[in-house]
Amino acid sequence: ATHPLFLQISNHDAAVYRHLCGSAMEEELVGVGEEVFHVGMQAEHMYFITSGELVYTYMYGEGDGGRVLHEGDWLCEVVLWAEWSHCGQLSVPALSSHVLRLSAARFLKVIETSLLWY
Repeated sequence: ATHPLFLQISNHDAAVYRHLCGSAMEEELVGVGEEVFHVGMQAEHMYFITSGELVYTYMYGEGDGGRVLHEGDWLCEVVLWAEWSHCGQLSVPALSSHVLRLSAARFLKVIETSLLWY
């Protein structure tokens, strides 16, 4: 699935989209048993699952043991618009997985620079 915001950016200005992909995104291989983030950690990235399976476990209140995320899922979008800390844990239970990390700081820098042209 394509995130609606990035679909709009891609359709509106392909150069900005390429700039975001080239300067604000990084691929990360996460091994079995590793965590991507945990409760209380300062959020700095939005994540896109590109392969494998990760589990997000919300740590406050009653939980169901975690939500399984697969290729095409994304999470932590709010970091693009607000400062916050994680309220859960993202980890890899079984097979190594790939995620794309979008740096919120670099995203904002690209968008702010691009808006100067409009």
